[in-house]
Amino acid sequence: MRQTKDLAKDLAANLRQVWRLWRKEWLGSLFRLILSEMMLEKDRARYLREVFIPRRQAFTALAFQAAIDRGEIPRETDIKLLMDLLYGYSLFRLITEQIDDDEMPDRIGATIANLARSGVPSPDRAEKRPRIKHVA
Repeated sequence: MRQTKDLAKDLAANLRQVWRLWRKEWLGSLFRLILSEMMLEKDRARYLREVFIPRRQAFTALAFQAAIDRGEIPRETDIKLLMDLLYGYSLFRLITEQIDDDEMPDRIGATIANLARSGVPSPDRAEKRPRIKHVA
């Protein structure tokens, strides 16, 4: 994945590339078939969750790490949560056959990047912060 100096553009470019592959009728159909088969059985679902999806998310993780390294997003950003939002949304669009909109990758990339910039701390970092007591 080619990286720019803007997380939103990097995410959009990555998403656009994936959606273009999925739009090829046989590839999108094959990917939907693979996903549906893998969800039917516990071991396959675990493989999907622990191996198949993380391998596909690896390039996106590089874009988030580059954004952290250049100071675009906070170090404590919950990259996994944001990638789950990005990929979950993409899979929803694939399953419902809504991947023809060439502007949507820009919109979702900008939305995820804005969330990252506003601060979405990972759970391990959030636990270390002092808790605020609510007074009734």
